[in-house]
Amino acid sequence: MRILIVFLTLFSTIISQAQQKDTQVSWSKLVKVKPLTESQEKNWQHLDIEKDTIPGLSFNTAYSKLLKDKKGKEVIIALLDTPVEISHKGLVKRVWVNDDEIANNNVDDDNNGYKDDVYGWNFLGNDDGEISDFQHEEYIRVYAKFVSMFSENDFVVEDSLKLKNYLKAKSIYESKLKYANEELEYSKLIRRVRTEGLKELRKYFPDLDYELGDLDSLKKQHPEDEYLQLQIKKMYGAKKYGITESYISIYEKEAKERIEKAVNPYYNERIIQNDNPNDIEDRIYGNGNINFNTDKYTHGTRVSGALGFCFYDDVVYNFTPQIKIMPLVNSINGDRHTKDIAIAIMYAVDNGAKVINMSFGKNFSLNNEWIEESITYAEKNNVLIVTSAGNTSTNLDEKDIMNFPDDRGLLTGKEIVSNFIKVGSSTRYLDKRLKSSFSSYGKENVDLFAPADSIYTIMSGNKYRFEQGTSMASAVTCSVAALLFSYYPSLKASEVKQILMDSGVEYDILVDVPTKENPDQQLPFNQLSKSGKIVNAYNAMLMAEEFVKAKKKK
Repeated sequence: MRILIVFLTLFSTIISQAQQKDTQVSWSKLVKVKPLTESQEKNWQHLDIEKDTIPGLSFNTAYSKLLKDKKGKEVIIALLDTPVEISHKGLVKRVWVNDDEIANNNVDDDNNGYKDDVYGWNFLGNDDGEISDFQHEEYIRVYAKFVSMFSENDFVVEDSLKLKNYLKAKSIYESKLKYANEELEYSKLIRRVRTEGLKELRKYFPDLDYELGDLDSLKKQHPEDEYLQLQIKKMYGAKKYGITESYISIYEKEAKERIEKAVNPYYNERIIQNDNPNDIEDRIYGNGNINFNTDKYTHGTRVSGALGFCFYDDVVYNFTPQIKIMPLVNSINGDRHTKDIAIAIMYAVDNGAKVINMSFGKNFSLNNEWIEESITYAEKNNVLIVTSAGNTSTNLDEKDIMNFPDDRGLLTGKEIVSNFIKVGSSTRYLDKRLKSSFSSYGKENVDLFAPADSIYTIMSGNKYRFEQGTSMASAVTCSVAALLFSYYPSLKASEVKQILMDSGVEYDILVDVPTKENPDQQLPFNQLSKSGKIVNAYNAMLMAEEFVKAKKKK
């Protein structure tokens, strides 16, 4: 605590010394926003509040004024996400390479426990090259673990937190199971309706070759036949909306799989990994294939495009060649397993990452002590962790609202580390829309905001597209953090966090923050996060420079 007080005192001095941009922007001072060019549309997050009247990162300014003639050290950003298309033309030169590992020789050349981890690691596979295609949602894991332990009237006080989580998970489970059964029954119903309709229509169209116009004609020809009229009406809808045999078969298959897997607490989701999901010491599983099914699981590739300020087809940024991305696959669908998250964090730390991006969240966290241990391990090894606030427009300060992973201890509710940042999403609009409508927020539990609405990024299949979400905000923040580590390698993770929070630009604009109770609610933007600010690369670099100088003098 004493160190933190000294640290904050030093920062207050630096803020007054560094010639930053204004750290607070008042609504009354705002000027009319200029229309953006096509190039600016694709790169608005790099623009500057003073020069461009856009609440971006001021990265273009940082590069031209501070970084252009400097060379930074290589910094690795670990990406805990879905598979990544590392062959994408906008990414291929930015992927981390484990130089101590020889590809595809089925040997652990660097003796880190992972064979052929040349470009990262996939925690969803096994040594035979197989990869899991299914993950449970976390409520199922919680329900499965505690269903035999609790009855609502049979528990001890020490288990009250577990019981609370169990009852919450049980409620979701029962709701999801009901929905799954209803979907299966509906699939049977539409099959039965279609079968009856086809049987009747075959009398008039033996080969069932008919169009909507034919059904209209048939309807007019037999106005008194009520049964036929009913079947025509049903089949007209089926024809119009594509309710084919193939459609019904797929619908039915998905409904059955939902019951057999998704809402089945006894389905073994770890059959491929063949590990013990309840043993954190059982760490060696998976394989080195991090580039698979990227046409289906696109999130990791899209987030990669926001890491490093480059990757664009028509405006190529090569400002930060020292930033490398380490893909660590721990998700395809459902919720990431707590064990996979924890071990991936430790892998990233042990293999040289300075920043870890975790653009995901979940409402439960079974065995959350593993996460607490892993982020503490990262803190001890001077690694920064950045995660997203979520896209549910939720106030994370409200009671019983959790967005895991988090740096709050489950028992105390207080922060347990100083190397963890949670980020919300901001837009380019200097008005009531400054907070992205989807972004969660919280004066106590969200640290800052970052540009993340309509971000031009890479897409699977060597393509590009605009993307939005707090996943982008987390990635953008990671990039700025990586710059600080690159040009000022003596900085600690806690110092980088504090610089990012203190050097951002603060806006007091009233923004839309609707709730069910108050759909017209507006709040000052600077009341939506702990710092009240949007991350700013230019200010961060200036503050880092002054901070490092001050440290050397002490």
